[in-house]
Parts: sequence; C-alpha cells; structure tokens
Amino acid sequence: AIPVWRLLRPAGGAAVSSPGLPSEMIASGQAAQARFLVALPRSSAILAKSILDYLNLHYGEDTKINQLSEEFHFTADYLSKLFKKHFTISPKEHIQQLRTNRAMELLVMTDMPVSQVAEAVGFRDMSVFFRTMKDRTGMSPRALRTSFKYTDASGDGNDTLQ
Repeated sequence: AIPVWRLLRPAGGAAVSSPGLPSEMIASGQAAQARFLVALPRSSAILAKSILDYLNLHYGEDTKINQLSEEFHFTADYLSKLFKKHFTISPKEHIQQLRTNRAMELLVMTDMPVSQVAEAVGFRDMSVFFRTMKDRTGMSPRALRTSFKYTDASGDGNDTLQ
C-alpha cells in the first residue's frame, strides 16, 4: 500500500497544486468517485479515498480500525470520523456491506458450500455470518441461494435469474 503522505506529496516533495483530481483516478475510470470527491478538501478527500480503496481490497481479511491506523499513520478515531464524514457510513459498516454483497454474489452464482462462502468474504464465525446475512437481506444464506439461484432454464446458454 502507498503511504498517505506519498499521495499528498509527489516524489519530488512539492505539494499537490493542480486544482483537479489526480490523473490516475480519472485514467482508471473512477469518474463517479472523482465527481464526488471534487467538492471535498484535497488532502482529506485523498485520505478518505485511500481508506476506501484499502477496505475494498482487504474486506475479506480480518481488518480492524486499528490496522487502518497503523497503515495510514493516523489515530483510529480520526480515520473513522474522516471516513464517516466523506462516505456517511463507518469503515466497519462499509466492510459489512462489501462482505454481504460479495456473499450474495457467491451464493447465487456458485455452488460453493455456505461455509466456504462465509470464509471467502471474511466471516470467521458461521453464526455471525448467518446473523449478518439474515439482518441485511432478511433471509438465511441457504434461503437466499434457493430464491435467487441463476439457472439456464431455456437451454440456450444464457443464464437467467429465477
């Protein structure tokens, strides 16, 4: 991971002075996020985006706010408040959303056992996985799989959602 100070200051050491967004963000096709970040203060927005990117890459791991603190060299409280200010949810909530969405994908699109799905998305405790899925989707993982399983009912090779 790139240290935040590297994002805030280029290798030459001069402060970022361009009024727009980092060209890497625009070049990588992140236009929607780029538009959102335009109105935010530069260094704060870059740090918030860096945290978001880190969480999006590491959601399947046992990521805690203290790890973010170590990774980004700011206090856990500051990072949590900054993230919530920019994205209106806490880092923990964002991780739960990522895990739930990915679990739903895997349950519907694969035949992986439920326990493997839970582990693949970062849940180490099956009871927490079942409770989280039930709270967020209103269904157990097995019921969700049964209700929304992709099939090729027509036999034409095009999957459809049942």
